[in-house]
Amino acid sequence: ENITIVMNTPDNRIFTYDKNRQYKIIKKNARLIYHGTVAKRFGLHVAIQALKYINNRVPGSTLTIYGGYDKSYKIYLKDQIKELGLEDNVYLMGIHNLEEIYGFIQESDFGVVPYLDNLYMNLALSTKMFEYNASLLPVVASKLRSFSKIFDYDSIAFTEPENALDLADKIIKLCFNPDKRRMLAENAYITLQNISWEV
Repeated sequence: ENITIVMNTPDNRIFTYDKNRQYKIIKKNARLIYHGTVAKRFGLHVAIQALKYINNRVPGSTLTIYGGYDKSYKIYLKDQIKELGLEDNVYLMGIHNLEEIYGFIQESDFGVVPYLDNLYMNLALSTKMFEYNASLLPVVASKLRSFSKIFDYDSIAFTEPENALDLADKIIKLCFNPDKRRMLAENAYITLQNISWEV
């Protein structure tokens, strides 16, 4: 009873409710974003593989990855991008400040959090997910223990970890269902308010 857990929630001076966000059917050029640490445990190779499938149904879709890279993993991702022929669809960008990241979020359609299923990642909470939630960006994420303790299927589009086909299927279906994207984003925003620093 002497311990209180305070979540590492977003800076609400930067990541604010995006009242101008519009949810329309996406038939082409879906824009996916990830920001933060880029290492194998965060599963970006799964998201890149999923993008290949997504482009079969939603051509011109892109994934932009911002952050600090594990050097060997970045080489692996570059090789994967070339092998899949996604040089014009996946962008490996560097570190940007939070204000810039918020601008990129506003220009995106989905936040992806494709963490791998291991002991550590089941305990880790994603601040990037919270930043997407705070900005009304729909999130597609691996169904891991820590996420499931806070969010349900009405807030996050959960996928089977390390399953690129499932990740692609969730995003494709949401591209053609703007009402569900809006519902997920709004519900996640409400959930986030209940665990904010202010509370």
